[in-house]
Amino acid sequence: MEPLKPLHERLDQLLEQGEAGEAEDLARMLARRIEAIVDRTMRSAVLETTISELDDAGLLGMLHRIRVGAAHGRQSYRELLGELAGADNLLLKLPYDRLQDLYAAATRAKLDDVARMFLGDRIRTNPSIEEARSDNEFLPISSGQRKSAARTGKRLILDRIIHDRDPAVIARFLANPRVVERDVVRVSAMNPTRPEILVLVARHPRWSSRYEIRKALVCNPCTPQPIALTLVSTLMQQDLRIVAESPAIAACIRDSARRLIRSPITPSPG
Repeated sequence: MEPLKPLHERLDQLLEQGEAGEAEDLARMLARRIEAIVDRTMRSAVLETTISELDDAGLLGMLHRIRVGAAHGRQSYRELLGELAGADNLLLKLPYDRLQDLYAAATRAKLDDVARMFLGDRIRTNPSIEEARSDNEFLPISSGQRKSAARTGKRLILDRIIHDRDPAVIARFLANPRVVERDVVRVSAMNPTRPEILVLVARHPRWSSRYEIRKALVCNPCTPQPIALTLVSTLMQQDLRIVAESPAIAACIRDSARRLIRSPITPSPG
């Protein structure tokens, strides 16, 4: 692990360089690589390799530039944040000692939103009885039958599948070409629900880039915090205000929204 003093000094230099510096170059390079890859598994592999190969200052500086660009409406950076949010919590899989150093360095540099990317709740291993349900009160048939039904084109059935608590059923539902955005928004806004279902939406190649879906995920208290904290930077100012004022949303996410409200440039919903 690199000594903290050189880490702090190098990070300070990267931050001073701003948009014309090395950290921005790293962010642009990663965004181009991710844009060129269609397969979601390959995207995750590229992210994991990049995170493991960068030194700590370079990683923090790059994440800061990505968040700045996303908050200022750069579509490629917003997509990149979406990938980081859905890539199976890659940042949280780093060795604990490195996570500590990264968090401490980001906090020292007042990169609060970056620091929070190294915190947050993983999917809880002790969910409540309500959260652990895997049934569907609107479609009382077996899980196997619901998996088949999730592929149907019948609107009445799809409207009932939206309420399903089985991630395997919802995975088939999300892949159904007859499902439309408003259906996935409803799934994303369901509360209570199983966090695993919301992770499926956040990682889905078809749905994760849709603005209304990202907004629903951020506003849903059941969304794992690392995902919500990453996606909040992609929201528009009027929606950031809603997040900032919602008592149902975790305090760290509300705080992040308040800081982003002060940004002078409003992202577009594209």
